[in-house]
Amino acid sequence: MLDQIRDLENQTLTLREKLGWFKDQQSVSPLKHLQDLEKKFKLWMDENKGSREVVCPFCAKLFFLKIRADIYEAYKSPFFKDKILMNKPLWDVYLAGKITKEEHAKILGVAPDYIDFLAENAFKNDSAKS
Repeated sequence: MLDQIRDLENQTLTLREKLGWFKDQQSVSPLKHLQDLEKKFKLWMDENKGSREVVCPFCAKLFFLKIRADIYEAYKSPFFKDKILMNKPLWDVYLAGKITKEEHAKILGVAPDYIDFLAENAFKNDSAKS
């Protein structure tokens, strides 16, 4: 067991050294560090252009950022309640019998079983349709 612990300690030391934890931190200027972070951010932006989903750190609800040239504008999607894909007006149309379960599922882009999931979880207080 001691051999395994020593091996793990050696691995952690090797990884820390690769990450640069043992380098002299004073030798790197804050400006240089900031420039490196900016380069990494630009690289991330180029690789993740379509990924602008954000989870609120306070309430953990999902919201989206509209892409604009100069700034981002927060946009709350009507198709999500917390992290559940749904739409209340569409649900009301479904309950009124104007569309079928399959059509409802097709509009949301999900399987028909998902509509049953919505009835059991998201809209359990509404009058459920069988």
